Amino acid sequence: MRDMIQYETGEIDTEATFGVDVKIRAKKILIRKNCVIGDKVEIYTDNLFIDEGVKIAPRTTIFSHDIRIDENTRIDEGATITAYEKLKIGKNSIVRRDARFRARSIEIGDFFYSDDNPIPLRIGGGGAERPTARIKIGSRCVMHDSFINVAMPVEIGDDVGFSPESKIITHGFWNSVIEGYSSEFAPVRIGNHVIIGFRAILLPGVTIGDYCSIGAGAVVTKSFPPHCVIGGVPARVIKTQPDYPKKLSFEDKIKIMEDLMEKYAELLQDKVDKVTLTKKDGISTISGKYQSKEFRIIFSPSARGKTNENVKTTFLSFCSMPISEKDFTINLSDYTWSGADDEVTDDLRDFLRHYGIRIFSRHFRSIPPRLKRELEQRKFPSS
Repeated sequence: MRDMIQYETGEIDTEATFGVDVKIRAKKILIRKNCVIGDKVEIYTDNLFIDEGVKIAPRTTIFSHDIRIDENTRIDEGATITAYEKLKIGKNSIVRRDARFRARSIEIGDFFYSDDNPIPLRIGGGGAERPTARIKIGSRCVMHDSFINVAMPVEIGDDVGFSPESKIITHGFWNSVIEGYSSEFAPVRIGNHVIIGFRAILLPGVTIGDYCSIGAGAVVTKSFPPHCVIGGVPARVIKTQPDYPKKLSFEDKIKIMEDLMEKYAELLQDKVDKVTLTKKDGISTISGKYQSKEFRIIFSPSARGKTNENVKTTFLSFCSMPISEKDFTINLSDYTWSGADDEVTDDLRDFLRHYGIRIFSRHFRSIPPRLKRELEQRKFPSS
């Protein structure tokens, strides 16, 4: 197997593992511990850095002069990534099955997630080999089965969401320019905290300001300032400050969280055992049992609830609070967190993200419904 891994200088940690028919060719290499490189993975580069805990699934191909994949990132089966000059993927990112990326340079921040339902994310298209074919994606971005053309530079900020079938186009042409027709090549820039709606299209030369919401099916032909709701064909401003976003008092925020606790308790009834919701002195507490372990989730606007050494507790509050190492705390004023993750905190985070409250710690998966778990038990074991 090692005969297929060729490099001039560097080091491969002894705790990194490799499948069969892995092909890696590099001048300089550093692969750290607990990396898993699957069967028939192919990587061709000058400089290769793969950090701790990275998992590259079988039949993935990566082709670039300079490759950096940071810790705990996962690239799923069948992905093909070509970045002729440079590829960088930040920590705790997930590139899903059969993704197709091609550009001169690709830089992706931390906690990136691309979906593969019903088809994978595609970056590239016409002009992907041009010197201007560069894309830079910030941290904590989510992209579904979107298409991003990179004939010209594309810059995407932090905390940006791409809904299914959304598109970015950086060039347009057809009929001859010497007969009076147009040809346009121009970059696209998207600010921070932007959501791009289902089947929305952004055309060449567009700049979108921070905190904009682009409606489903919009065709964006011009730039827009921050804090706009944008929709229509061609897109126009539907709502902006001071009407967007809605101004909330502290009491409004408390009421919203109390309502979310009710919704989450109702959802948990379908997943775990012995779920109860109690409210006392402005504190909402969900109690339950999962895999024979009791848990509590407490929302307290400004102070934590009573501790119990025998029960794992998750706290939500609008202030930071000291906790024990086994507990988990979410500060709702800035979406920071501390403490120990488990299956219940993962499920809570998955619930909260559906309301735009995104907490980034480890990769997470929600608790499956009880009916699904029961059906899974009826399957024949894998041979």
